[in-house]
Amino acid sequence: MNRLVSSLASLFFIAQPALADASLYAGKTLRVIVNFAPGGAADTEARLFARFIGSVIPGNPQVLAQNIAGGGGLSGANHVGRSAPDGLTMGYLTGVGARAAFEPELFQTRFADFRMIAYIEGATIYYARRDLKPGLTTSADIVKAQNVFVGGLSAGSSKDLTMRLTLEMLGVKHGYITGYSGAGPLRLAFESGEISMLSDGRATYNTSIAPMVQAGQVLPIYVDTGYDGANLFTPKGNRDMDLPPFHEFYEKTMGKAPAGPLWEAYLALLASNTMLQRIVAFPPGVSKAHVDMLKAAVTALNTNREFVETGTKAFGFVPEYEAGAEVQDKIERMTSVSPQTIEFIKTYIARGQNSGAPK
Repeated sequence: MNRLVSSLASLFFIAQPALADASLYAGKTLRVIVNFAPGGAADTEARLFARFIGSVIPGNPQVLAQNIAGGGGLSGANHVGRSAPDGLTMGYLTGVGARAAFEPELFQTRFADFRMIAYIEGATIYYARRDLKPGLTTSADIVKAQNVFVGGLSAGSSKDLTMRLTLEMLGVKHGYITGYSGAGPLRLAFESGEISMLSDGRATYNTSIAPMVQAGQVLPIYVDTGYDGANLFTPKGNRDMDLPPFHEFYEKTMGKAPAGPLWEAYLALLASNTMLQRIVAFPPGVSKAHVDMLKAAVTALNTNREFVETGTKAFGFVPEYEAGAEVQDKIERMTSVSPQTIEFIKTYIARGQNSGAPK
């Protein structure tokens, strides 16, 4: 009986957009601001969202995606923050959680004042070439590997930092080459053996790396731990991969739970960046009616058959939005980092220079 009540309640909640005031959006145009340039994963995912979200908003507004790139995503975020609070401009923002946590002064409007609608947990997989000496047979062999080189985009990017932090916690001697101009050059460096270990999100992994895994050239090692500022878990996008989250991999390999400044820095990056891979938000001042309507619409999008099928075809999985009542509080908690950890990460970034040999 309880299961029946729960199912009916779920159906009722999903159906709520249809019962809402359609006049908020009928005959109107909703702009979705994408804070990175066209062509990348962030843009592709945002356009999938823009393509379908109008169909689950009462009044079925026209939805237009607009790219405002620059400043590592800040230009688009600041444009959203300055927009009129009429519910007709929203951001589909990538990479802003970490900026809000570590560089809040770069926002022209206080990021905590944005009206948060939803977020997507990142799903990052770490993988290495099997031909690393003395050879990788199981994922635990990474702690014995020699001449490990990781590559990245810049010393301050979360991608670079989390690779360095996890390997350092595991005691893996490694070299570090940064400054690659994007995902394409990084992939070529990995394929040529210039670097031997990388991390990527689920979409890139499914399309570019999984075939190399199937061919026996690459071994997946672990996935990023999920961390919401309070709990450790496996992110939703990785739960079907049969790979351990880092904290479980560390405990099994090292015989103890991770702890210390490196671990605290990793958790701060997880919460503010990896777990907040995408943030859907209105500018400050938008009405509760608009926020509630969009939260209900995004929740309905998670179960929209055409959206799920199209997303699965495009990415090999479907983006899943967290749009509950506690989204505002969760994002504020995940972007709150202690001054001590911020100072540690700044020092760690400063140490992140190109290395000619494993260290």
